[in-house]
Amino acid sequence: MKNGNCSRDKKTRTYGLRWLLIWLFPGLLLFAQTRFATAESETKTVSVTQLQNLYLFPLKNAPAKTVSLNDARVSAEITGIVSGIKVNVGDAVKEGEPIALLDCQEHETNLNRMRAMLDAAQAELVFSKSQFESGAALSSKKSMSQEQVSKRRSEYTVARAEVAGVMADLKNAERAVERCEIKAPFSGVVLERIASTGDYAVAGSHIVRLLDNENIEVSANIQEQDIASLKEANEIIFLSREKRFSVSLRTILPIMESKLRSFEARFLFIDEKAPPGSTGRLEWKHGGPFISSEFLVHRDNSLGIFINSDGTAKFISVPDAKLGQPVQVNLSGTTSLILDGRQTLTEGDPVKAIETDNR
Repeated sequence: MKNGNCSRDKKTRTYGLRWLLIWLFPGLLLFAQTRFATAESETKTVSVTQLQNLYLFPLKNAPAKTVSLNDARVSAEITGIVSGIKVNVGDAVKEGEPIALLDCQEHETNLNRMRAMLDAAQAELVFSKSQFESGAALSSKKSMSQEQVSKRRSEYTVARAEVAGVMADLKNAERAVERCEIKAPFSGVVLERIASTGDYAVAGSHIVRLLDNENIEVSANIQEQDIASLKEANEIIFLSREKRFSVSLRTILPIMESKLRSFEARFLFIDEKAPPGSTGRLEWKHGGPFISSEFLVHRDNSLGIFINSDGTAKFISVPDAKLGQPVQVNLSGTTSLILDGRQTLTEGDPVKAIETDNR
């Protein structure tokens, strides 16, 4: 009897459990569906793209001009009548090429006189040396007093000094004759004939104006806030008369122009050179990548961007960002930037990312 009762009780319990599960199943199913729908509604759908697809390289510019390192008014170094000018305005001359002549007759006469004086001084030196040596020999034999030997030694010393002085004057006379021919101190182009044939020139009188057309640099005034980007630029271009010339930064002068808050910078031509006096502008791209400020959002009193980090929205603050100006973001180019939907996001929101090409 006991076994029969146990069997009936077991069947009753099993039967009751089945009915309980059947009764609870619709409720459990409804609860699971509700939870799933709630989770789905909390996940926000956003569009994303890689940061590198949005890169900008802002173009900077500044007024610039070419300057020659040598712009000289070639002058006479001696006194004389200008007997001829061998160049005209616009002529190209090489370094050392004659550009003007001075009447050299007076200087040539002086040179001949110095040569004659040198011959006389050298003859006197030979004689005084001979006298001194013979006197020294006689003195050793007690045939000449020491006082006479000292006098001859003094005359010999004076003769040597005289020769040295005349030789110095002779060199000056030779240089004066050489300077009768005025030569170009560097290769360049004649911009102006200042003197004329027949003019009386003294040392320092301007003869022609010569401009160096080979040693040329570009000068530009760079604003203080643009100096860093200029130093980081991969390419710098000087644009003049619709032509582009590649240049490289040589130096930035450490002196600020107070009114414009700018610094003068000098640049060297890499290949082809623009003519001296050319005006134009300098252009360069900022060295680091930027993105448009339209992708910025305000969060916690700061500007920044939202990125997709493994299905979660993450806010990245961008220091010094300003609305309306491109901003530099120091993140990997493959970072997934959230585009559409970013305005409603908060830090940590789950997101469903849809890739888009927003180039």
